[in-house]
Amino acid sequence: MDTELAIKIMKKIPFLKDTEESILKELVKNLKVVRFTNNSTIFKEGGEGTCMYVVLSGKVDIYNLDSNGNDIILQTLTPPEIIGEMSLLDGLGRSAYARAAEDTVLFQLERNQFFDFLRENQEVAIKIIINLSRRLRQANMKNMELTEAFNTISGFKLNLDDVDNTSELLLPEEKLTDEKIKTMLYRKEYICPICDNKINTSHVRSSSLRIKKVDDDLCNHYEHINPIYYEIVICPQCGYAFNEETYLIKLNDGQKEEILKQIEPLWKHDNFDYSGVRTLEHSIQAFLLFILSMKNLKIKNSKRGNIFLKMSWLYRFKKDINSEIKYLQLAIARFKEAYEKENLSDPRLEMNIIYLLGVLNLKLGNSKEGFRWLDTILKHPARETLPGIVGRAREIWQDMRQQ
Repeated sequence: MDTELAIKIMKKIPFLKDTEESILKELVKNLKVVRFTNNSTIFKEGGEGTCMYVVLSGKVDIYNLDSNGNDIILQTLTPPEIIGEMSLLDGLGRSAYARAAEDTVLFQLERNQFFDFLRENQEVAIKIIINLSRRLRQANMKNMELTEAFNTISGFKLNLDDVDNTSELLLPEEKLTDEKIKTMLYRKEYICPICDNKINTSHVRSSSLRIKKVDDDLCNHYEHINPIYYEIVICPQCGYAFNEETYLIKLNDGQKEEILKQIEPLWKHDNFDYSGVRTLEHSIQAFLLFILSMKNLKIKNSKRGNIFLKMSWLYRFKKDINSEIKYLQLAIARFKEAYEKENLSDPRLEMNIIYLLGVLNLKLGNSKEGFRWLDTILKHPARETLPGIVGRAREIWQDMRQQ
């Protein structure tokens, strides 16, 4: 084994790059040379991540299967690229398949051997913790950038007029009661554009929003209360549904009559009170009414795509996979039409749509299409204007390689 080469390769792993060569010399003693003949499987999707590999010679295809069982090549790795280094830390299942594209020789490092090495070299373990902490902090910053990016495509703006800094702060694990939720809401009045009824409804105070994480498709997960539950306003008299943006649409008599016909089958069985605290079921019903209310109105495809995307998130929260997939597919169709037909003069809006087309296709298993869109955003001439989105797209590529 070429020890010097092995050390240089190990230094390419982000959480080992600052480790002294004399210490890494001990680690590389645990590397084992393994050989795979052409077309032989190295690991399978879902298999336990018990080791890391380094390509010494030959080629390795990383791939997934489409719905028909056909291979979709995600990457072809060549020397001295690394496969699955995060498995050394988390041991989670593989997210793709790997096979030798020709006769191939690899270094292999087992997870248990790596842990033995850390027990004997606690300084390295501390450096890894610091490095991972730094990456987590950077990820949190990117989550903030991604939230801002989604606001660009959705037109969503936080309402700062009714911020109440006296609202009660809660521990993440503390169960919310209706009374506690009410302290996180403020009231707002509207006049129904169809029946002129006065609507008094609730929205979430900006001071109560605490984002826990952001999914790749820009879905925010909140610690206590989710503003999407309260985004749609429902007229309690006629059932017309709208948000802040569509509230401004002027409706003629023909449009009003058509909307009432569209929502009538759903509205006549609706017994929800939308004026106060809402549950997930309230929110799903509100978005269904909103989709029907907006069905025949002139709304940009980018906006319709955003509505369908949010609907898919609600079903994700409910763990209704089939409904989530249905609305993700509808979102993809609308975003694609927006990209092809809308005048996207703002490059940030265009890049958000391209990014979403990439990650939504990947989420549905359309790997080839998904990576085509991600490749487009990584080469976009205005990519410097949205570093959060571009960085996230690049990380998705890298994560697929690592796993």
